[in-house]
Amino acid sequence: MNRIENYNIKNIIGYSKDNFLVIHIEKRTIEVSGNLVMRMNNKYTLELTFEKAISLIRNEDLKKVKDGFYDGVASKKPIELDFYIYSGRWEQLCVSLKIKPFINKQEIVEYFYGYIHDISLERKAEESLKSLMEFDPLTKLPSTYYIKDYINEYLLYRKKDNFRGILLLINIDNFKVINDSFGYDQGNLLLVEVANQLLNIIEKEELISRYSGDEFIIFKPQINEIDEAKEVVNKIKSIFNKPFNIKGCNMYITASIGVAVFPENGDSFNDLLKSADLAMYRVKSNGKDGYELFDANMNPKTIDRVYLIQKELKNALLKEELYVVFQPKVVLDNSTVTGFEALIRWENNSLGFIGPSEFVSIAEDTRLIIPIGRFVLEEVFKKIKTLLNEGFDEFKVAVNFSEVQFRYGTIIDDFIEFSEKYKVSPQYIEVEITESILMKSFDDNINKLQAIRSLGATVALDDFGTGYSCLNYLTKLPIDVLKIDRSFVIDLLENYKSRCVVENIINLSHALGIDVVAEGVEEIEQVEYLKKVLCDIVQGYYFSKPKRFECAKKLLGKKL
Repeated sequence: MNRIENYNIKNIIGYSKDNFLVIHIEKRTIEVSGNLVMRMNNKYTLELTFEKAISLIRNEDLKKVKDGFYDGVASKKPIELDFYIYSGRWEQLCVSLKIKPFINKQEIVEYFYGYIHDISLERKAEESLKSLMEFDPLTKLPSTYYIKDYINEYLLYRKKDNFRGILLLINIDNFKVINDSFGYDQGNLLLVEVANQLLNIIEKEELISRYSGDEFIIFKPQINEIDEAKEVVNKIKSIFNKPFNIKGCNMYITASIGVAVFPENGDSFNDLLKSADLAMYRVKSNGKDGYELFDANMNPKTIDRVYLIQKELKNALLKEELYVVFQPKVVLDNSTVTGFEALIRWENNSLGFIGPSEFVSIAEDTRLIIPIGRFVLEEVFKKIKTLLNEGFDEFKVAVNFSEVQFRYGTIIDDFIEFSEKYKVSPQYIEVEITESILMKSFDDNINKLQAIRSLGATVALDDFGTGYSCLNYLTKLPIDVLKIDRSFVIDLLENYKSRCVVENIINLSHALGIDVVAEGVEEIEQVEYLKKVLCDIVQGYYFSKPKRFECAKKLLGKKL
């Protein structure tokens, strides 16, 4: 039997009483199979024995159809059934039967009338939609819709039990940059690979889902101790410790992870997701590549502020809201200011003063750090030109560069352009890099640092000791200065281990011909200790906060 289209059924009679089925169909033409007998007249009549009709119904639907007819006769109510039948080629067609009973004077159902409609295409569309609803088409992981229903049902069922579970929200850092740089096809392949590796590390009882474009959810239904959350996080972070090879291209990525605990941080999917989202944004605001457990002090307004900052930052340069301040660097031998560190600041008309810790990571995510970094570098060249014109010659101005600038910016070209534009040698500039630059595209970035040094600038390794510090860096990197992170300086007087680390870093650096700068110096005792262990230069609030250039330049060459 070929596919049924839309045939208006005039009546169906004798389906049980006479064991015979007669269907009057109003249609001019119709194709039939050998199982049907066609009578030629104005209205085509198809006569099909009840047994033949039943034989066409898919076995799984047979009971439903029989029960539907018998219930319709007994209740004298309309029948609405969707079921599958076999065509002449034994293809399965889904049909919708909607019929009403004709009740005679004796209150007996004499026949039914209505229509039968082929809904195979609609059913396939529904099944495809259901598949899309339950599974992410790209990664084949369960979708948000599925995991939401599953978690809500699970939490409702286990609400009365005394147990804890965790929901983790995993966001790939700088994913927009990957799409922009390598293309969406490469980005999609990366997402699939991340999904596969996450799938490999989860336990049987854990559930994983792709939540949105670059975000994944892992739900662990039961934990005994909160340390189990940290174990899950460590397993997740382990897959980001090596590059993802996508069609021969090594992609180095990191992830920010927010963790919410049931029932403390929510007793529904939406509440847990909201808590995990806030925790994840805390990681983002602190520089990304880490994790946070939600706590009650995290304000939902944090997310709104992030979006506002991102929106306002796009026009900050055009509105001339960004400016550069300079923090003096002091030589410990004679307490003389011999240079500065250039630092970006932002005063927004709507949001007021916004600290670098809030907007720099957003600038990196959106690649706005590239034009912002170029702005800072040009400002430094301008100020160096001013200092040279005023007779200063022995000084250095340090400029911070991010990994995003090294990977996607035009640092070398910018140095050459500004050097020629302002007639200033790069020898007065010190390029500050962090260890994150070394962890990604190591060889390529080493070549760029070598090129910068060949122009005359010096190179400083910032925040040493806070990331993946490796002493091997000191022998391979083209660095002239090593900066000890303020976390060690703050701890100097009370922590013996911090003193050991600082002293050994200074001794090793000097043996390699590298100068040492300690940042975050705020107390005289710290100054005295650092001077005692032969630290070369210090900077911090003890000597001076960052200042506008006109104020800062008055300190150059002076003793503080």
